[in-house]
Parts: sequence; C-alpha cells; structure tokens
Amino acid sequence: MDKATEKKEKDKIKRQQARWSKMLAGMDELSLWLHDLLRVGLISLPDRSRKYWDDMDKRLIDAQAPGLAALVRNLRDLPYKEGTEWQQQAVDIIGKMWMIIRGFSKMYALPETQQADLRALAGWGVGPKEVLNDPNALSIQDNWLVAGRTTELIDDIMTQRNWLFGLHTGHFALILQFAFKNIPIESTFTPGNAYVMDLAFFPSTTPLRAVVREQGKVVSCEHSLSPFPNWAAVEADRAAQLAINPLLDFFPVFVAQITPFFDNGRACLFDIDQKVIPLETQADPLPFLRLMAISGGQPLDLLLLVTTKGISVLGCLQDSKYMLILST
Repeated sequence: MDKATEKKEKDKIKRQQARWSKMLAGMDELSLWLHDLLRVGLISLPDRSRKYWDDMDKRLIDAQAPGLAALVRNLRDLPYKEGTEWQQQAVDIIGKMWMIIRGFSKMYALPETQQADLRALAGWGVGPKEVLNDPNALSIQDNWLVAGRTTELIDDIMTQRNWLFGLHTGHFALILQFAFKNIPIESTFTPGNAYVMDLAFFPSTTPLRAVVREQGKVVSCEHSLSPFPNWAAVEADRAAQLAINPLLDFFPVFVAQITPFFDNGRACLFDIDQKVIPLETQADPLPFLRLMAISGGQPLDLLLLVTTKGISVLGCLQDSKYMLILST
C-alpha cells in the first residue's frame, strides 16, 4: 500500500470513528427522550407541539442518524385525530427505535448481517454502488415481475418503491429510486411487466432491498411457484422471519384463493378458511374496486404487501397473466 492510499484509508477510518461517536451521543439523547415520553404516557402524544418533535429530529440529523430522525418524524405524523389505530403504530415505532439503540450498544457482538440491518435503519447503510461492486453480495437472476409501485414525497425527496417478485425463485425485491421534489423519476421497467434481470441485494439477515445489476428483455408472467395456501401459513412464515429480523418493516407475500369483499364499508379479504383480513385504509378506493371487478366474487391468487401500517394488494397473478392493482 503506497503512502497516498494509506493516508486515504486512515482518513476514512477517522471519519467513521467520528460518525460513530456522534451517532452514539445522539442515541443517548434519544434514549432519555424516549424514557421521558413513556414516563408521561402515550396519551400525551396528540398534544405534543411541533417544536417537541422537530428538536429531536434536528438533533438526530446533527448526530448523522437520519434513519432514526425519520422514525421520529413518523411518530410525529401519526393520525392522532383518527380513531385509536395510532396507539399500536406508536408502540411499534418506539419499540423499533429502542431496539436500534440497544443494538448499537452491542453492535460488535452481533453477526455482520445484523450489524448491516442496524446501520441501514439508523441511516448508515452501504450505497448502491458499493453493493454493485461487492463480489460477495447476494445475486439472484430470475424473471422478475414488477408487482407494484408506490411513490411518496418525504421532506422534499420523492421516494419511489418498486416491488419485484421472482417468478421462479419466489424471492421478493425492493428497488428504491429517489428524486428531488417534483423532478420525474425515470425507470427502466414498467409495473405489471416481467423482465429477465440480475439483482444484487443489500446485506441483511432478510435480504429485500436490491439494485439492478443487469436487465434484459420483457418476458411472460408464467411462474413455477406454489403460493401460501392460507393466511395461517403467511402468519407462521412472518413470525419466522421476524424471529430472525425483528426490525423487518416490509413483508411481501404470495397467497392463494383470496377473495375481496366489503365489511361494513371497509375493504377486506378472506382466505380459503374464511379468515377475514382487513386491508390498510386507502384514500383512493379505485384500486380495491378494480380488484373487486377482477374477482367477480371468486377467489384469486394475490401478491400482498404487509407492513406495520396494514396490508395492501399489489396485484393478481393467475397462470401467466398479472393484473396490477397497486401503482401510484
């Protein structure tokens, strides 16, 4: 190693150590903040001032922990005036912040993949270029169905989530793309289509986020997979994944024989065992109405997205055809 390379490496280590110290100091403050919050009780959350949230948000940004700052904003922006669902969501967010804090305190006693999960959630993960250049990154080549897409504006940054489903491996992937404010995001793939692609996955105990290493032609949506037979099987598999990675946010799944219906005005599904599955409340009712029209009262094989906020329908996969439901 020449002197210039050696100096560059030493400078990099110094920067990492400085950031580590900043993040730990920020987490210490967040820990005290959470203790005070819980001492008063969750019932106080709807009455908290904007400044109360923004002060901690800014402190975590200064501490170079943007992932934790985002969780504080998520807690701030819960629908406190819309029923009581916010209470469970608040517990989930607070629990996640606490697990990240505790995880960082024992970081180097954990396996490398768990360390990667914690760093990513705190906002210190590896970048797409690093993943593409990493010869040890998990790489999966398949016919990848672009099963759904959501786009939302978060703090002047447009975030696009593309949910992909491997038609022969059964693996799911999340491709993130970003743009500033209203600048259009140019994508090389279209929701509802399937492409031959080679994806490289970010390090994780439950690899989901990925980048496209190589993209080929459009192919049919013919698959060779058996979906979960009922919702009980989905819940068992989700419990197994959460046991491996309790900080898992997203859980896409392929389930057989699911029927959409309205229950007292709420969009729901039921499986072959008549298990009722309420869906996440959406501002736009058209996607669910489209699903109802496709179903015609008959069961379908659905791709679903389970999150801490609820369950959404990505689309319907029947034989070699895919009918897209979720695309915003």
